[in-house]
Amino acid sequence: MAEEKKKKAPEVLKRMNDLAAQLVGELTKFKEPERGYLSTLILLLRGATYDLEQEPATLEQMLVAYSTLTLKTFKINMYYNLLKEKLEAQYTNELQYIREQLLRRLDAINRMIKKVVRAHVST
Repeated sequence: MAEEKKKKAPEVLKRMNDLAAQLVGELTKFKEPERGYLSTLILLLRGATYDLEQEPATLEQMLVAYSTLTLKTFKINMYYNLLKEKLEAQYTNELQYIREQLLRRLDAINRMIKKVVRAHVST
């Protein structure tokens, strides 16, 4: 299971980077305000990629990672909803996959936080 987790993380990171690069090419096809939405979405994807690469070790790092990734996931979802009618299906499908992976990562961090808090409270 640990090997599957290690394989899955680089896959989602690669897909996020690839999607961000592809969306850069789409910028010229959009007018404002959609172009601004797409630019922001690209930046959020790049930022979330960085966040997913981090492995929080302390409770403080876990809380920061959780809050940061929660905010980015919320914003990615918001911009996805603003753009889903304008983007091609290949991009919306990829964004749906990425959103699911971000939510899974948030759930994993949340479980780590609970484990650390329970261990601290029981001592």
